[in-house]
Amino acid sequence: MLSASRLRDFHPARVAAMDRLIARIRAEALASDGGVWVLPNVRFAFFSILLSITFGVNLDKNSIIRADEKKVLQVRQEQLDTVILLINRRRSILKNPNLELNVTTFSYIDSLLNLKVDGCGSIPTDPELVTLCSELISGETDTTSTSIEWAMASIIDNPDIQDKLYKDIVSVVGDRSVDDPDLEKMLYLQAFVKELLRKHPSTYFSLIHAAVEAVKLGGYDVPPNVNLEMFLPTIAEDERLWLKPLEFNLKRFISVGETMDITRSTGIRMILFRAEWRICPGLAIGMTHISLMVARMV
Repeated sequence: MLSASRLRDFHPARVAAMDRLIARIRAEALASDGGVWVLPNVRFAFFSILLSITFGVNLDKNSIIRADEKKVLQVRQEQLDTVILLINRRRSILKNPNLELNVTTFSYIDSLLNLKVDGCGSIPTDPELVTLCSELISGETDTTSTSIEWAMASIIDNPDIQDKLYKDIVSVVGDRSVDDPDLEKMLYLQAFVKELLRKHPSTYFSLIHAAVEAVKLGGYDVPPNVNLEMFLPTIAEDERLWLKPLEFNLKRFISVGETMDITRSTGIRMILFRAEWRICPGLAIGMTHISLMVARMV
């Protein structure tokens, strides 16, 4: 579902969301003498992308706002009423692909409608589908939006970085808008995103783990069946692993030669998307969305 090929399928949704984001920011800046709120705008953009990924339909601005105002994570019944409408809308499209224009050929919900899990005698019920869809949407919306907010704060704090980012972007795309294939050619942007995520991970605590047997960890005795949470920033702030780790310094990924191993295949120096067999399946989509949105906003 979150493979590179599937990620390309949702390119139109990203383009529409990025265009809408820039329009919202420009309108807000004009109305408030240049000031804008970063987090609400980028959260709205990511929310719209994830709605398209989840349900495979193109929603207009008013539909997206109604879905957001339902506060689907807080009120279960309103969540069901809201999301089941989108699920049924996708069911109708699968039966008749010509029912709507600008729909994706595949969506997350498609993989769930007839899902059969070993030990379960039936396919997921509608409430179960709502929960699974909500996990995908909420799992990226706030984490990625938080990263963008940190990105804008870092750029404001370092104006020379904004200038170099702009030159890097313009050297690749000229006057046109940034698109997915352009990102791999923007080396300075890649270094910025790496340092951004090293210095400001989107979540500061790991998912809860449990020790199945007594173990000694970091000099502490951890008894069995005890929940264990790790404070992730301390890894990226370890002077034994990084040169001047408290500094926001892009040169570490450009000229100094430090590396960022997100997957932990060569050792633990930072944990952003967990690691190894428990690595977050949204790694590729998260990195793409952060890079693309930073490039468009700069």
